[in-house]
This record gives sequence, C-alpha cells and structure tokens, in this order.
Amino acid sequence: MGRGEVRGGLAGVATASDDKRMLARTSGRLAMFWHGSGAPSDLEWDRHLGLLGAQAKATLRVLVFTEGGAPSPGQQIRLAKVLGGLSLPVAVVSDLGGIRFVASALALFLKRLRTFTVDEREAGYAHLELTPSEREAAEAFFVEVTGGR
Repeated sequence: MGRGEVRGGLAGVATASDDKRMLARTSGRLAMFWHGSGAPSDLEWDRHLGLLGAQAKATLRVLVFTEGGAPSPGQQIRLAKVLGGLSLPVAVVSDLGGIRFVASALALFLKRLRTFTVDEREAGYAHLELTPSEREAAEAFFVEVTGGR
C-alpha cells in the first residue's frame, strides 16, 4: 500500500497512515487495528476513529495488535466520545508490558477490554466470541501486520 493510500469501502476497509503507524481492517462485526511502535498523530487517530464510529454498535468486536503505539490521553477521550458508552468487547494483543498500563486507563470506559500476549491471541479471539470466519480474518490480519511472528 502506498503512502496515504486507502483501499476498499467500509466493509473490509483497509487504511494506512502516511507513516504507516496505524492500519485498520473490518470484517463483518469485527474491527481490527494495528499500531506500530510510534504513537499515532491526531490526524491518524481521528481517521481511524471515523471508521470505528461508522461501525459502532452493540455487536461490534474490536481487536488491536500493537507494537507499542498507543493513544494519547486526548485521543482516549475522543475514543470514549465516539463509542458513546457502548460496552464493546475489546482485545488488545501485545508482548509489551507498557501496553497493559495504557489498556488499564482505557478499561475505565471500556469495561470489556482485556489484554493478551501474542501467544495468547487465541484467548483474545475467544474473549471477543469470534465466529470461525472472524477468527480466520483476525489471524490473516495478524500475519499481514506482523509477518506471522
């Protein structure tokens, strides 16, 4: 994907930020996000919030793979506003301990957020109650963004 390129429509959307710090995909009721090692800019964050907001409903499941990138406190507040109090299941997958700290702050308004290591990602899929096709999409996304490591 080229710099700033956006492919697809909302169903199955793929977006990448200009510096490739974030990537998003949707598959049915599953919204999948990848964060690189750097913090997202406000522009990147808001672009992805737009995708999430368009999908936000009670059946939505959110899966996040991160290599260390995480939202700032201001971005967290905007996320809370977009979700409007919905209690969505969220699985954050990362091997970095610092991500658990950020996730604990997010869990103040995302009561069904849980964190998992990369090796525990199947437990994350179970937490989200993914269907077999959603699990397949999640694992394909994992392989795409991590190279399968």
